[in-house]
Amino acid sequence: MKIQVLTELPNGVKERLSVARTPSQPVAKHLVKAGQKITVVVDGVPMTGAQAIAQKEIKLVKVGDELILEALDGSERLAELTNFYAEPNVALTGDSWVLSDGSQLLAFEHGVTSSLNDVLALSPTAAGPLAPLIQR
Repeated sequence: MKIQVLTELPNGVKERLSVARTPSQPVAKHLVKAGQKITVVVDGVPMTGAQAIAQKEIKLVKVGDELILEALDGSERLAELTNFYAEPNVALTGDSWVLSDGSQLLAFEHGVTSSLNDVLALSPTAAGPLAPLIQR
């Protein structure tokens, strides 16, 4: 399984973390920076939350300041977004994520974020630093 974490900062800088992974290998980890728009890609498919991976549905789980992407049954972690809850104006793209109890995530049209301020800043109609990133 190949996992990629694609990010874009408000200034347009893009980064890519790629991990070829088997179940025995460590989970893919990404240190989140303020203002990042994050897309997780598995085997070339951008995750929206609607897809199953290896016949497993995916959910988002809060563990401290980390956002964990794991199998719905908890049997496997795919990626850890470190500091997701600590950095401002961070968004994970996708519109069909399953949110675990206590995830403290808010869904908006193009993804999920961890605070109401982020939703306002990320809204395509908001006057905020990330508004151009979300518009297509």
